[in-house]
Amino acid sequence: MKKLFIVLGILAIGFSLIGCKKEEPIIPVEDTTAPLLFGVTDFVVDLGDTSFNLMQGITAIDDIDGTITTSIVVTGDFDINVIGTYTITYTITDAAGNVTQLSRQIVVREKPSTDLYVVNGDFSEPLDGSWTHWAGEGGESTVTIVDGVLQYDIAAVGSQWWSNQFNQPNLKITQGKNYKIIFDAKADTPRGMVVKIENAAYVPYLEENVMLTSEWVTYEYEFFVTMDSITNGKLIFAGGTMTGRLEDANAITTIYLDNIRFDEVEVSEDYRRYRCYHFCW
Repeated sequence: MKKLFIVLGILAIGFSLIGCKKEEPIIPVEDTTAPLLFGVTDFVVDLGDTSFNLMQGITAIDDIDGTITTSIVVTGDFDINVIGTYTITYTITDAAGNVTQLSRQIVVREKPSTDLYVVNGDFSEPLDGSWTHWAGEGGESTVTIVDGVLQYDIAAVGSQWWSNQFNQPNLKITQGKNYKIIFDAKADTPRGMVVKIENAAYVPYLEENVMLTSEWVTYEYEFFVTMDSITNGKLIFAGGTMTGRLEDANAITTIYLDNIRFDEVEVSEDYRRYRCYHFCW
């Protein structure tokens, strides 16, 4: 019996110690993670397209607050009825005060008359969002807009015809259509330039070796599309080496480009059959 009392006494002391144990305070975790913005990418919209919304495709998500898209604040001047390039800024703040801010350019353009079109072909707007430039494989070049004309400065021709490239990607090219590319060009010193329209596998729809002079010339080239329709075509103005393509055409100089556009041209049925017979893949 004595042992039983001892055991009960020990248990009582143990329970009392447990009951008196002070609970540790819960320290809240500070939220320092900024929310994420999605869909803030450059965009091209047709003049007067009232279906376009500045929030189209834009969302915001926070690790604590969840989806907070409705809290996005949009700033920047924008007029769908005036052609131009607009910078729009999106700002999102979560409940803890963490802020994320991103900007994009929206280009309002004249509605094209054909499905294959050039954005900013008259260089009245900045190059961002419409044109890209690349140099490699020994090529060196820069591109700038001066007084509404593209200046393409070639500092080194490189080892390939594509060692210097001035491009417009994401072109829609439709099978069975006949297009004409039109552009104005010249160079301080006569030199060659490759004009190519290709798909993602580098297969050409058009590839021309153009010998530029020191005077402005309007160039026009037609091409009939026999391959499958695509939406990721690329227009290239290449200022790399012209060795094996044109004679005396590798001058280190400045090329000038302006008024680049596509027209859709009707072709006769006989010509369509001839092209398909010789060139359909």
